Amino acid sequence: MKIIIVCIIVQLSSISTAWLQLLEDKILRCPPHEHEGCAPCPCWEPTCQDRNPECPTSGVCAPICKPKCLCNESYIRNNSTGRCIPIDRCPKLN
Repeated sequence: MKIIIVCIIVQLSSISTAWLQLLEDKILRCPPHEHEGCAPCPCWEPTCQDRNPECPTSGVCAPICKPKCLCNESYIRNNSTGRCIPIDRCPKLN
């Protein structure tokens, strides 16, 4: 009986470890000046080139928001580097 209990405990322990690893892999690690957020549309986030993006009304937005790293307040995504930079440091557009 003791052997069965030990086997069950070992099995549960390995399942818990695998589950925690799976959860850790799903956690976003956002770069500096970004935080975890939710964006229902790929076009939702403002960038240096498009400060007021508009999403199409059909077919593009997911029914459920997917976790995504978003720029912190007073930062905006630089189109060429993909990083969040202070708004006043956006490259000048031609």
